[in-house]
Amino acid sequence: MDLENDYYLVRFHDEVDYNKVLKGDPWVILGQYLTVRLWSPAFSTSQNEVDIQVAWIRLLGLPESYYSDFLL
Repeated sequence: MDLENDYYLVRFHDEVDYNKVLKGDPWVILGQYLTVRLWSPAFSTSQNEVDIQVAWIRLLGLPESYYSDFLL
């Protein structure tokens, strides 16, 4: 369903598709990142802000001792 301010509401009938979209890799459509989140009754298209930004960073040659579950 097309909502205002470039938001869309999508309903899934198949749980496999639902999980793939919600838990899958970051989505890029026509060069733009698509943020996917669970719907909430308190959601407002006019007052909703992005509070988390995901970034993929590749650090070549980073020693293994710097890796941790917290960062990965």
